[in-house]
Amino acid sequence: MKDIPTFGGEHFRTWLKDFQNAMLVYDWDENDKKQAKAFRLNLVEGSMAQQWYEQEVDEPSRASWSLLLPLLKTKFDNAVEDRRSAFQVMSTTSLRDDDIGAPNGKGGMRHVDWARSLSVASQRAGEDRDGNYAFLVMNNIGPNVRSLLTARAATNSVGRICNAVETLTPTDIETVKAAVKAEQDNRDMRSKLALLERSMQPGRPAPQPTQRETSDSYSSSWINNQNVAPTEDVIFQNNTEGVEAYKRAVRAYHERYGDSTYPNPSRPYPLTPGSDPAGTNECYKCGKADHLRSQCQAPYTIPENEQRYRGSVNKAKRSIQQRPDQRNSNTTPMAKPIRWLGTEDDPRFAHLARLNHFPISPPMSDYADLPENGEGPNY
Repeated sequence: MKDIPTFGGEHFRTWLKDFQNAMLVYDWDENDKKQAKAFRLNLVEGSMAQQWYEQEVDEPSRASWSLLLPLLKTKFDNAVEDRRSAFQVMSTTSLRDDDIGAPNGKGGMRHVDWARSLSVASQRAGEDRDGNYAFLVMNNIGPNVRSLLTARAATNSVGRICNAVETLTPTDIETVKAAVKAEQDNRDMRSKLALLERSMQPGRPAPQPTQRETSDSYSSSWINNQNVAPTEDVIFQNNTEGVEAYKRAVRAYHERYGDSTYPNPSRPYPLTPGSDPAGTNECYKCGKADHLRSQCQAPYTIPENEQRYRGSVNKAKRSIQQRPDQRNSNTTPMAKPIRWLGTEDDPRFAHLARLNHFPISPPMSDYADLPENGEGPNY
């Protein structure tokens, strides 16, 4: 025979279920007095339930299970707490659009977990005649999923909402994912446009490194030193680390200034790895300072933006050199530096034109994925 469970005042619903099963086994389920007696004999000695029974239950109720059971539910049933807890779950648990199709780390998906959790909460909360629970749940659902549920007329009850979310088809999931991605792309574009507008405001200093930096430290300096005037160009080594840092710098430049903004001394363009600093009267084809462009035999051409930047720096330096000394107004302005005499057609200097003035080992690396690099070594 099944033992009749004892009761001390805790876990009322579980105890009641076991008690009713025992009454069925003993065939006392229709005997009002025997059920009341069985309850009294199985109270835990000294428990809260026994004290309540002796102090608060009247004699007629002690003799009749039909009278005693409503009193027990009022005293020990936690239905009110269950409803309050379920209401809180439904009013605070959200389902974002990016939860759709996202893994939960346990082999399932987040939106399925959400649907099952809300379904249990709605059952615990009890009947929803006015549809208030469904209203609360819909307010916590992402706009794309909400539109999908509205189109399917699955918004009038929590049960229908949960069932529709749990049974989303692969096509539904991909549709929501595509919408989320499109919204993220739009946000990124607006952010870049806002950044570009701020950078183009008059008097706003451009982000530049404050000192000669190594390739490893360049990326963070490029982003963080936004209000510091430039001093020296960053030199990227012609190795794997230098190439990767150069790529990051080029991307950072185009993200900040856009693809149509020309570089200048206050808005420097990253220099090709292995090339010489800007302003050294360097060749604008390969970036080396040991020959002129007309004598350059390098099999590649540096990016057009880098050529513009190098030209603007050299022009600015020549302009400064040609100014009179501010401390002595009688000082004769410096002339442009002479770097090459004659041409290869002049027999006096023909031997100079035949000298090997281009780099023996030009920087060779794969930069094909960077903006505005259709020439030369794919910088």
